[in-house]
Amino acid sequence: MMNALLDKIILLLCCIPGLYFTNTAPVAVCAFWTALAISALSYALSGNIFCRMLRLLYIITVFAVPEFMIFLPLTAYDCAAENYEKWIAAALSAASLLFHYFSGSFETLFSPEFPGFILFYCVVIGCVLAVLMHKKTASYERLHQKFYKMRDDDAELALLLEERNQSLLEKQNNEIYTATLRERNRIAREIHDNVGHMITRSILMVGALKTVQKEPSLLEPLSALHTTLNQAMDSIRKSVHDLHDSSINLNDSLESLIRDFTFCPVTLQYDVQSALPSDVKYSLISIVKEALVNIARHSNATQASLNIIEHPGFYQFTLHDNGTKISGLPCLAPEISKASSEFTSSGIGLSNIRARVKAFDGHLNIDWKEGFRIYITIPKNQAR
Repeated sequence: MMNALLDKIILLLCCIPGLYFTNTAPVAVCAFWTALAISALSYALSGNIFCRMLRLLYIITVFAVPEFMIFLPLTAYDCAAENYEKWIAAALSAASLLFHYFSGSFETLFSPEFPGFILFYCVVIGCVLAVLMHKKTASYERLHQKFYKMRDDDAELALLLEERNQSLLEKQNNEIYTATLRERNRIAREIHDNVGHMITRSILMVGALKTVQKEPSLLEPLSALHTTLNQAMDSIRKSVHDLHDSSINLNDSLESLIRDFTFCPVTLQYDVQSALPSDVKYSLISIVKEALVNIARHSNATQASLNIIEHPGFYQFTLHDNGTKISGLPCLAPEISKASSEFTSSGIGLSNIRARVKAFDGHLNIDWKEGFRIYITIPKNQAR
């Protein structure tokens, strides 16, 4: 747009000198302001049909008022922007110039020291120059827009590639994490099944030797060996438990529980990025087991949803089913409210759930609105 404005300023400056050679200066000034106003409107309202009509009307006015031809190049620049208008404008401009050329209007329009045919050639050259300038500017604008489009496409592609790379990295990290957990679990199992059994057998053999051996000189070394083996067994047992606890993948464990649950379909939403403590993992797995058992025993649900979401300050656990009865009674009926309270307080499964949540200073909320819902929040600082 700025290039078009610069082209119009150049054309206007080239047309203004014609004002000084006209015999009818007031009419020429009126032509100047008319052409300037139409050009400004065409710049502000590009493609407007009203501006097209004004431009064609200006060219038609040249037939009656020859002074208007001085600023014909400025109007020709705007007419070149439209496909059909530029041909109509070219025909009208050529007809008006030829009309005034053969009628001798050029000779009477300017002062004697300025030959009239010079104005004819100047206007023709100005109109051709205006069309060429518009073509050059339009081509530049198209290239400019194409460049910006390519730049935006490149930026969008770079963002898309970055997102995909990040997704691949996250997937790779998850696979590495899962493989690490499996390897830890395998190592713990190997230590337990092989080294642990061998040390246990050694402890039993040393104990048997202490029982049957009567030599006083061997009693003290055997006791020291028995103590050392017991300490090694305790150390191995602790290491195996630590490896096994850290190798538990909560997401995989929950998916396994859901696959084995055949009472009704259960959907899982797991959105936890940080590593959960092992005691929280065990508690959540036990809570899910107990809740699924309650659904199968006490509900007529046809579907359920399990959500575990990590928030900045706490972990959120929600299990919701669409059951409408508890132990065969409609759970939304008014008379069930008392029974529901007793069920909540006296049920062994829910009591176990409440005790596990309380151990982490969490909050448990149970309701029967639109089905049975267990809502649990565990603060992160207590969980760790």
